[in-house]
Amino acid sequence: MEGSPGRSTRRLYPEAYGADYVGARDAYLTGGPVQVLVLRTLWEDPVPAKQIKAAIRQVLGADELRNHLHMPDNPGEALADITHLAGSDTLAELYGRYERDRSSERLAFYRAALGISRSDAHRISA
Repeated sequence: MEGSPGRSTRRLYPEAYGADYVGARDAYLTGGPVQVLVLRTLWEDPVPAKQIKAAIRQVLGADELRNHLHMPDNPGEALADITHLAGSDTLAELYGRYERDRSSERLAFYRAALGISRSDAHRISA
């Protein structure tokens, strides 16, 4: 994990979690090598974060601390956390992959929302 011990993990949690909760995660996550994985869920099939975490931990045979899973509450926090934990290059690569994978779907949505047919796509109406 990048950064000095304590700095990298403590910024992930608000003080409302409590000193013991944050301290235990900080000590564990900065106490040795850490592998950061970025997982993405599909918006079309939303599953509660607790359910995702429980399923992953069950498969890996781990508990909340030994297999720590951090899931931000909103997309803005997710982008900040990916940059902080995995680096800006990883964020740029993920964004590029998302743009490439979903571009035709987004373009079709925008055309439909604006009432533009495929044959008129080169024209902008007033």
